[in-house]
Order: sequence, then C-alpha cells, then structure tokens
Amino acid sequence: MKKPTKIIFVTLIFLLTIITAYTIWNNSKQGEAQKEFKQKFESYAVIKDFIIQQMQENEQLNIVMAVNGNRKWYYYFSDPDSSIFSQSYDISDKDVAESLDLLSEIENTSLDLCRGRLFEGYEIIDFVYDWEHAFCRDYNIYWCKDYNLLKSYLQNIDKEYNLKKLKDNWYYVGWKE
Repeated sequence: MKKPTKIIFVTLIFLLTIITAYTIWNNSKQGEAQKEFKQKFESYAVIKDFIIQQMQENEQLNIVMAVNGNRKWYYYFSDPDSSIFSQSYDISDKDVAESLDLLSEIENTSLDLCRGRLFEGYEIIDFVYDWEHAFCRDYNIYWCKDYNLLKSYLQNIDKEYNLKKLKDNWYYVGWKE
C-alpha cells in the first residue's frame, strides 16, 4: 500500500474503534439501568402509585431529598413550568420512603428527583437520574400509559434521546450528548 492509503486505512480503523467503544459503553449504561429497573421494579411501582395518588390537577408533583444533615424525602407541587412552588410535605409513608432510599442507592448514579405531571390529560411519571451529569449516566425512567403520548411529550424536550421499553408502561430514556 502507498503511504496515503495506509494513513487513510489506519485512520478509518481508529475511528471505527472509537465508535464501537462508545456504542458498547453507552449500551452498557443502558443495560445496567435496565438490570437495576428489573431488580427494583417493586420500588418504582410503589413510588409511581404514591405520585398518582397525590397528584393534583394542573400541577406537577416533585419528590426530592432534603440534604440538611438528615436524609428525609419530601414532595411539593409546582405549576407546569416549575416557576411557582407550594409548601413541601414530608413523605411519612414508610414503604414509599424505603423505596426512594433503595432507588437512591443505585451505584454510579444518583436519583435526583421524581416527578409526576399531566400531559394531554394523562399522567407521566419521571425518575430522573444523574441530573448534573456527575456520573455520566444521564437517563430517566418513565411511566406512561401510552407509548405515543410519551414520544409526543419527549418531543417537547430539546435533547436527543434513546427510548426503550422496559416493561408494560415503563420506559428507559437515555439522553444523548
């Protein structure tokens, strides 16, 4: 081979290696998230049921952890654009608090918040992981009764994503950088 051909060939091999490594790494993050979901499915379901039970019409429900020295979960309501907040409420239901604790202990990521909101009259529940990209595992777990409704909702978000069905009405959404 001539020298320019060798350089092109080596460059192509190098680029293919990088693309393959990135794809494998990205799929492993997705695989780990799916494995965690299967292992902790009951916790997701408990939290989803709590959110749906507590949700109020035309408001978004947000669950977060207080970090003022003691681990305590609370929730509050906000308007759909999250600009007006209500008072916060402690989560006193032991099963819900334990489920949140279990999900927050997933290795190499963080459960930053859970949200419930209405979209076109239907509930969408969102478990947000690695909000600040500290662990490079930027994904969300969604619950929605209708796949097409969830896709319509996600179109309003200004990010590229990878959407995979997990189980029944549960979905993995991995955000692309």
